[in-house]
Amino acid sequence: MAKRVLFIMFFLVIALVTRGQNYTIKGTVTDSITGEPLPYVAVLLKGTTIGGTTDIDGSFTISTSSKVRTIQISYLGYTEKEVNFTPGKANNLKVQLAPTSIALEEVVIKPGKEKYKKKTRKLGKVSVTITKKQILETLGVNKNKKLLGFKI
Repeated sequence: MAKRVLFIMFFLVIALVTRGQNYTIKGTVTDSITGEPLPYVAVLLKGTTIGGTTDIDGSFTISTSSKVRTIQISYLGYTEKEVNFTPGKANNLKVQLAPTSIALEEVVIKPGKEKYKKKTRKLGKVSVTITKKQILETLGVNKNKKLLGFKI
């Protein structure tokens, strides 16, 4: 009887150990143009809620036992990226995110709603339109250069 209990306990322990194997995914996220690390980037296992954010140096670490083999990396102002990995070999992923392009044709600036104390006093509507050409001239950037610091 004692051998039977030990035999069952042995297989239960093996089953629990093999089911609960965690693996760790480590890596860094940088800007593809400047190479600078990107802090607070969202890093998630695809289709799950398992994940986290990068630290101030762009590094992240995720520990999981999930069967998912793809991570989604997203950051405001950058294109989202999906990276496939192999468990146990994903100790030093280096991910570069590309900035999204922003094309402005014109900017319209309008005042907010104003409160009036006297009913007889009226102010006209003010609207200012700034074109792309004026923005470039104000910033001192000629037409051949880009606004967001892209290298040419």
